[in-house]
Order: sequence, then structure tokens, then C-alpha cells
Amino acid sequence: FKDGMYSLYYRESLYKEKITKIYKRCSKDLDNWSTPETVFETTESFLSPSVLSHNGTDYVYAVNICQEGSKLCRYTEKDEKIRSDYEVLTVKGLPEGKILWHIDIEIIDGKFIAVFTLSTDKNGKNSKIYFATGNNDGSKWEIVKKIDLCQTEEKYFKSIYKASILDVEKTIKIFVAAMNKKNAWHIYTSAEEQQATITEI
Repeated sequence: FKDGMYSLYYRESLYKEKITKIYKRCSKDLDNWSTPETVFETTESFLSPSVLSHNGTDYVYAVNICQEGSKLCRYTEKDEKIRSDYEVLTVKGLPEGKILWHIDIEIIDGKFIAVFTLSTDKNGKNSKIYFATGNNDGSKWEIVKKIDLCQTEEKYFKSIYKASILDVEKTIKIFVAAMNKKNAWHIYTSAEEQQATITEI
């Protein structure tokens, strides 16, 4: 939400043409939306766009699925032009055998905070959720802790997809799309002991 306008970003993968596009739509009332506008286009595979406004600049973060695994990338949205260039960001503390799969990034109390879904392959195998923090401009990241949705996570969940973070009265709450052992998808929130305040991360 910026300057009285809501913005929605989403991606489309055209597998036959080997093209990934990120679209933007805007609305003042969350009911009537503008025509989709292509803001990023590439022949590479990109997932999970996450948009931030920092010091007057709009950044779009995304996961680049590549031959060596995956990379955290971002590009600057400007001049209402379709972009194809991006910068690759540093991520420290990545557990051995894990790659980035999905992300959600926010600025809370002036700090860059993220939840990363990490997996052992490009299709989300053995996926888990982790907290990460960024430096003062969001260009360098470090994974700081694993988030357990519950004490019986391994027994209860079959697949963990994407997580989102929300600041509720100075407490970061985690919401996760996951499939249970009955193959039913739900949105879950993390256990109280796995939530955190800004100062704890």
C-alpha cells in the first residue's frame, strides 16, 4: 500500500516459451483492479515475488531457480518500463543441502526481516521455514533460525509451501500454506513459542 493505492504482484511461467513474467495490478478499494501490467520479463525461472518500498525506491525480491540451485535476487521498479536486469544478493547461513524455494520479506521497525522456505530440491522436497535478517539496505541476508510450526511438524505435515510474516503489536507472526498428511491444504500460524519480537531476531 503506497500513496493511497494497493499493488498486487504475481508471476506467470510460460513453460513452452521458457519465459517468466511478473505482473502488477493496482487498486484503490481492493475491489476494482487495473489491467495487468508486465513489470519484469526474463527467460530464467523466477518464483515468489516480494515487494518492498525503501527510501522512496520500490524493490521486487524473487527466487531465481537456476542450474546450481537457486539465488535470491531483486530488481528496482522504475520508469514504468519492463525490466529484465537484476542483482544477486548474498545469503549467509544456508544449511548444507538446502536451497531457497520461496520468500516473504518485510521492513518492520526499520529492520529487514524475512521468512525463507528452504528445500532440498527445486520442487520443494523436505521444505522447512526459516527466519532471516537483512542489512540496512536489504542487499545482504543471513538465516538465523528454523521455525517449527508445532512440536509434531514431521508427523503432521506432508508438504510446507510458502510462509508470510505479519507484525501484530510488535510480535512477528508467521502464516504458512502447508499440506497435512491427509493431503489437505490449509493456512497455519506458528506456535506461540516460535513467534518472536523484533529484538529477539
